[in-house]
Amino acid sequence: MQRKSSRFLIITTALALSACGSSTTSTASGGSDASIDSGPVGVQDTGIAAPTQFTCTSASKNAAGFSWQASPTPGVVGYVVERATLSGEFEAQPGVGGKTLTFADLTVTQFETYRYRVRAKVADKLGDSSNEVTVGAPAPGFHTAVGPGALATDVDLALDGNGDPAIVYVASDTPPAAVVFSNWNRKTAAWNAPVKITSDFLPNTSGGSPVAAIAFDHAGSSGTFAVVWASADGQQLDWALSSDAGKTWQQETIAVSPAGTSYAQPAIALGNSKAHVTWLQDGVRLFYATGTLSTPAKNWTADKEAPPAATADKLLPFAPSIALDAAQAPAIAYFSHGKDESVIATFWRPDEKNARTIQSSGGYADPSPSLSLAFKGQAPRAAVTLHQSPTTNAAVWFVTSSDGNSWGTPLALPVDGAASGQKFTRLVTSSKDVSAITYDDPKIGGSGGKCGNPKLALTTDGVAWTTCSPDTAHSRADLAASSRIALGNDGKRWLAWQNLDDKSVVVWREP
Repeated sequence: MQRKSSRFLIITTALALSACGSSTTSTASGGSDASIDSGPVGVQDTGIAAPTQFTCTSASKNAAGFSWQASPTPGVVGYVVERATLSGEFEAQPGVGGKTLTFADLTVTQFETYRYRVRAKVADKLGDSSNEVTVGAPAPGFHTAVGPGALATDVDLALDGNGDPAIVYVASDTPPAAVVFSNWNRKTAAWNAPVKITSDFLPNTSGGSPVAAIAFDHAGSSGTFAVVWASADGQQLDWALSSDAGKTWQQETIAVSPAGTSYAQPAIALGNSKAHVTWLQDGVRLFYATGTLSTPAKNWTADKEAPPAATADKLLPFAPSIALDAAQAPAIAYFSHGKDESVIATFWRPDEKNARTIQSSGGYADPSPSLSLAFKGQAPRAAVTLHQSPTTNAAVWFVTSSDGNSWGTPLALPVDGAASGQKFTRLVTSSKDVSAITYDDPKIGGSGGKCGNPKLALTTDGVAWTTCSPDTAHSRADLAASSRIALGNDGKRWLAWQNLDDKSVVVWREP
């Protein structure tokens, strides 16, 4: 395929990152805002002045570092950093000498959020406490990541190497609309300032996949984010990479469409420092490209075209899904057009010649199917929204395979009242077959269901499913769209969605 010369653009932003937790507001699991005080708190008026400028200097899933300015009180023999959870009491950590103005906490828990302060020690007496800083993961529950009023749409979600959330979305509050990135910062216990990646993208008119898809290289050592999108004229497929937690992005063209054609619906997966990208050409052809993250896309292997299913004559213009198995080998799911007008959910590995049928609509030309692919080890799992008639009661199905060559009987998922017939948007599966599927808000279809929005279908064994809201005890009334899901390495689920009511982006962490 003809390609343009690669073009590189460094996109930067000034992230106004103050001391850890400074003036931070987070949202607790009960759905209410819990402000974190960043001023002097705790023990005061001891006669020993507090250290000043207590600051978090680094934070990861297993460590946090701090520095401060010395107490002006004479005779300081040491400093004691104290730590507490958001709702707990402060406890002293191992002390440091009077000339040491730094401390490293190597006992943090990956998914905990902590408050810290430091006190000077004179003789056997501890002095006034410094300002507090807050460090760590987002608290369980709901968080407003962007907005309100940002006119954020087309959300996508990924988790970084610390297990913290990152999102891309389209911001149209000021023209031209732009693809924007934001992520959680453990040092500040807050969302980083949004970074504009591009304003040259293809608007989403299909209601399917997001404008831009995001992935993180968990299996590699590069710590790289990637975002892929189709250009505004549909003539090329672009992407941007960041290896510094989203502060700067390097943009490049992956492929250029032949004359008279256009690209759309890109999807991406990263693993072992390699990129796997798939996209549609004119809605009836699907291509796959791969290469290492350190190699310019113009030097990647030749693009491969996906075949239709055995009983089909072409592909259909619905968003594909790409996933990597436990060995980091890729597979793609997409829709084929059956010769009997069926819509066929199709599975294909790019190193194989033939594609396999996951599920068929049985002759009914469903106008709005959707699918998502995930792996339990090296065994694929698929979630498929597929009507087999205009009046199909259960339109969402879960289908399993041991190797992708043959697929089992589709399992109809339960609905929340009559409300879960909307297109689902993402499937995740753990190595133990703990799976989850998230849906767009069913109120778009007129019924809110029984237990809140957005909808989330859950199973612990791949057989018995329940469908409800992500947090039934603290359900929100969001009119939600672009609902996306990710699975943490602790088995907990993360959701992100566009709140159509106030034009914000909401992120939920499972307690």
